[in-house]
Amino acid sequence: MVWGAVRILGPLTGALARRLGGGSDLLGEDVRLEIHEMQHRIEALESDLASAQERLDFAERLLAQHRQPNQLPGAH
Repeated sequence: MVWGAVRILGPLTGALARRLGGGSDLLGEDVRLEIHEMQHRIEALESDLASAQERLDFAERLLAQHRQPNQLPGAH
C-alpha cells in the first residue's frame, strides 16, 4: 500500500517540482510549500519502506535457516 503511494506520488511531485524549479510563476508560494512538504513526506515513506523491506529480508533469512535442516533427506 505504501509502496503504491510512493510509486504514484513520487514521479508526480518530482515532475511538478522540476516545473516549479524552472522559474514558473504559475503556482503560488503556498502551493510550492505544500509540494515541498509532500516531497519530504514521500522521502520519509521511502525510508520507512526500505527499512520494512530490510526487516522482511532478515526474517525470511531466519526462517530459511530454521527450515533448512528439516528439509534435508535423513536429517533429524
